[in-house]
Amino acid sequence: VLVKNVPHVPGHSVSDTVNSFFKKNHSTHYLCHQTVYNANKYARAVRKRQKLQNKLDYNQLKLERHPNTRPTRKTGLLGLWGKKVDSIEYYQQKIKEVDEKYIQFKFIILKKGKERK
Repeated sequence: VLVKNVPHVPGHSVSDTVNSFFKKNHSTHYLCHQTVYNANKYARAVRKRQKLQNKLDYNQLKLERHPNTRPTRKTGLLGLWGKKVDSIEYYQQKIKEVDEKYIQFKFIILKKGKERK
């Protein structure tokens, strides 16, 4: 059964609020609960990081095959124009940026589970 909008008790976590509500109102039928969070932004960050990691791995293998020339790419749209940069450094920087977002999303999801805003 999916239940939404259980009255919040100030100072208690969402889990504690749901637990006390159902134990009080449906004590004979209540067994347990599982809180569900919207983690779409977190999942997108995970997928984006994986794509960037694949591109980084590809460029590192490319460098291993041809150690004399470092792989480059352009920073513009689809790599068609813009400033030319080292691909390995570029993807390492992009992965660091995504990791920061990844950590923020994870923190937000976990914080919502402990406290209700």
